Order: sequence, then structure tokens, then C-alpha cells
Amino acid sequence: MHFPALVDSLLADLFRLQPVQATELGVHARDDAWPDLTEAGQREWLEWLTSALSRVEAVDGAGLSRDEAIDRRILLENLAAMRFSADELREHEWNPLTYVYLLGNGLFSLLSREFAPLPDRLRSVAARMRSLPAVLDAARATLEAGGARPVSRFHTEKAVERVTGIGDLVATALDEGDRAGEPALQAELRTAAGQA
Repeated sequence: MHFPALVDSLLADLFRLQPVQATELGVHARDDAWPDLTEAGQREWLEWLTSALSRVEAVDGAGLSRDEAIDRRILLENLAAMRFSADELREHEWNPLTYVYLLGNGLFSLLSREFAPLPDRLRSVAARMRSLPAVLDAARATLEAGGARPVSRFHTEKAVERVTGIGDLVATALDEGDRAGEPALQAELRTAAGQA
């Protein structure tokens, strides 16, 4: 596989596995989804990172153009950092703030960036809000299962302080739904907010 095709393939997988990150980067195919935070999802993410790193390492840098060689180096560094975070740092096991930031970014990026008509973005917000309980259940299960490091009290206190911001984003979505003026969308948002 040529290097540009490999990069395209890896990015497609990254955006599939990390839809909030995709939204933030301007890729909107999965704006209605969250990453899989279950144990199986975390395992899939780590396996993908390991495989992606191996695939890029296997590319012979000597056969690349200067720009491709630079891209390969940047890609290797980023994949290594993501793998370190997933495999060594493992914040998802001890830092509840990671979930607050994920949820906040997943809603805020849809509400704040005008990349599509407001009703389209709000439908994605509603879909993400509907699945918040499952995301929170997976986060809670991971934190309760623990890992090599105990859950941080400091990070837990900060997460409790900041989680109210998620409620503020839900309220903003409802206000934006009223502004959009589509009764069906308003009803969808209210139902999703009730589920969240």
C-alpha cells in the first residue's frame, strides 16, 4: 500500500473509533456517536493503535518524498503518544475528568461551530444526548473496576465541579432548538435531554 493510501486508511479508522475527535477535526460522518468506552472498546482502541504504529513503522522512509517522510515522522510521534496514553497513562481508569472533557467537547463542538445548518447539528446533538446514559455507564464501570492506579480524588472533585457544564450545554441545545423553530426537532431535543 502506498503511504498516502495508508494514511487515508488510518485516518478513516481513527475517525470511526474516535468520533468526537473527528467532529473536532472537521470530519462529520459520525457526529451522532461517541467512542466505545466499554472494556471491549478500550481494547479495540489499543489494538488499533498498536497495529497502526506497526504499519507506519513498516513503511520504508527512504522510498518516500521529503514531505511524506515528514508526515511519516509526525504520524509515528502522534500514534506513539496516543498509544502511551491508552496503554501506560490509562487516564480512563483513574481520571474522571477525561470523561467530562469528552462529553463537553462532543456537545460543544456541534453547538459552537457552524459547519452545517443548525437543525442538522442539533439532530447530532440530540443523538449524542440520547446515548449519554450508556456512555456514563461505561465510564462508571471503568472507573469502578480500577486499574494499576486508584481513582484520583483531586480529579474526581474537579470532575464533580465541572460536570455541571454538560447540563449547561444541554440547556444551550434546547435554546438553540427553540431558535431553529422546528417543532419536531424541539420535541426530539426535549426527549433527548430527558434521557440525558
